[in-house]
Amino acid sequence: MLSVRLPLSACILLFSLCHARTTREPQRPDAQTLSAKLNRRVSNYKLVGTAFLGALIRVSSDFEIPMGVTWVDTEAARKPVDLSWRSASIREVIEAVTRTQPGYSFHVHNGVAHIAVSIPRDQNFLAIRLQQFNVQNQPVELAYFKLRTLLLTPEHGKRQVSVAGPGDSQVTVRLDNATVEEVLDALCLSSNRKIWIVTFSPNDRLTAQGLRRSLSIWTDKPTEPETPHWDVMKWGDPMPPWLRTK
Repeated sequence: MLSVRLPLSACILLFSLCHARTTREPQRPDAQTLSAKLNRRVSNYKLVGTAFLGALIRVSSDFEIPMGVTWVDTEAARKPVDLSWRSASIREVIEAVTRTQPGYSFHVHNGVAHIAVSIPRDQNFLAIRLQQFNVQNQPVELAYFKLRTLLLTPEHGKRQVSVAGPGDSQVTVRLDNATVEEVLDALCLSSNRKIWIVTFSPNDRLTAQGLRRSLSIWTDKPTEPETPHWDVMKWGDPMPPWLRTK
């Protein structure tokens, strides 16, 4: 047998190359937990008489899936979703609901299931990058208020905010150079507000900042047109009546 003696430095280099090829960066615990939930199979599950957004909220609540939804409030999206499965993974359920509306995609990022409509990035306030977002052991509503103030232009002036309501979570989040979407994901995972929703107006008129206007699911009255808006929910929270079409 031929024996070859290699210098110690060459052995170390060879070991490093082999190790680099066989190891992978570990997944975050949040991502691992969500992946396991999405792969879980369910039997005899139905979504009947619920609008598109309501169906997603129900799936999120029924199976405790942290979820971020970006959608446009159109007449088509308000029509009832009627779907049923004898056997399916939760991922397949979400994908089927997503396919009921053209132009939507489903992906998992930051340990959160995202269902999103295509909005030009330069018109989407979720893509705004913040130099820093930092809250330390603060009520989650105060954290959301801080996020809104970072997005306000000076002419909006001061606002009042109510904090520490019943069942509010205390959150600690520090992010540098993060998008608004990444901040919402972090607050979703750090609090009991496990669903965040951005509702874009079907009207393509932009704000003075060049952003698509956003609405609230809780009122037919327009929100401040120049102010980015989102809604958050706990699992099991009541939905607005219009989302339950039956």
